[in-house]
Amino acid sequence: MLRSRKIRFIEPHGRPGRPFNAWIQRWPLLGPITLASILHRRGYDVAVYNENLSGSVLDNPKAYEDICSADVVGISIMTPTANSGYTLGDRLKTDAPETTVVFGGVHASFMPDEALGHGDIVVCGEGETVIESIASGEARRGIIRARPLEDLDDLPTLDHSLMYDFEKLLALCRRRELYELPVMASRGCPHGCTYCSVTRMFGRNVRRQSVEKVHRDLCRYAERGFRHLFFYDDNFVSDRQWTKNLMERLRPMRMRFNAQARADLHWTDNSRRRRDEGLLNA
Repeated sequence: MLRSRKIRFIEPHGRPGRPFNAWIQRWPLLGPITLASILHRRGYDVAVYNENLSGSVLDNPKAYEDICSADVVGISIMTPTANSGYTLGDRLKTDAPETTVVFGGVHASFMPDEALGHGDIVVCGEGETVIESIASGEARRGIIRARPLEDLDDLPTLDHSLMYDFEKLLALCRRRELYELPVMASRGCPHGCTYCSVTRMFGRNVRRQSVEKVHRDLCRYAERGFRHLFFYDDNFVSDRQWTKNLMERLRPMRMRFNAQARADLHWTDNSRRRRDEGLLNA
């Protein structure tokens, strides 16, 4: 029987002493978890290392040996984590020359030539439409400008347990139901603020999962013992009717959630009632 191709994703650690580290330790990037969930469903040997949670893989011989034996290593970087990601990419090209090193994430999308100097492939934009060609070995070199995923309902329910030490993260909250599980139901924002990178990354045409799809996923998370969510959506209330319909589905589930919205959000009676019921923090 043919061996399943081995894919490892890494979220590098931030620079020491930065306040941002406390945030990224508690709430991981969803890009690596999403891509890992897709490939896991397709039969790949896949896992995610989060250095903000587990420590540097370069200081963990067992983890580093596992990574060096992978067919493909995907490194997702933001600007605060780019240097550590580049250091890791450079080491892998020396210690594991047969491994394809792929950079993705916001920083790599905006600085692809810089990132390509430390790896084999750079994915600009959303990786879901190209991850299969990379994981299978079909794509091996260069800058790939990925086509955005049109129908977000095609995404699988996220499997956060594919991230090493996820149970350790939950233990920090004492009880599983107290952890704000990161999820995402839409991409993009209609406003295009000058200081924000969201529209350059995801566009101003907001794409949303159907309320039915989000509800199915939330039911699965509830079955896993989670009762508190953190929607990473860039603007959770840009479509008020969609938000209202989703909150109606959430109300009987008694699941609390945090979400992001513009500061000038006008609290309607419905939104205020949900907040008073303890369902919504924004």
